[in-house]
Amino acid sequence: MDGHELFDQGMELLRQKKYEDALTAFVDSYSQGYMRAAFYIGEIYSHGYGVEPDLTTAYQFYDVARQNGVMEARGSINRILDGYGPEKPKEPSKKALVMLGAFIALIAVIIGVYLAINYGV
Repeated sequence: MDGHELFDQGMELLRQKKYEDALTAFVDSYSQGYMRAAFYIGEIYSHGYGVEPDLTTAYQFYDVARQNGVMEARGSINRILDGYGPEKPKEPSKKALVMLGAFIALIAVIIGVYLAINYGV
């Protein structure tokens, strides 16, 4: 499945309140570069749907979504910052860093394959 199909699957699972499965689908979608999924990962962590609420992780995913043009993320970021006061969350969660590292590694592989196919590198 591509990122968009995984995202759609995550939305259906979210509607069915199958939160852990929805999170998995959104993480897989995000791993394939579908940035809208980052917003919904943030929603799951912000509201504690099937996970312990984690505003730091939620903020990080909302921020990724915001930087990639998902406009709803701005309001969610503002709600988190209002709860934290004037400071941003300080420490990224270990899980968020692992997912971000996996995403970066995937992008590196995709670039390597592209270069090999197109330039014989």
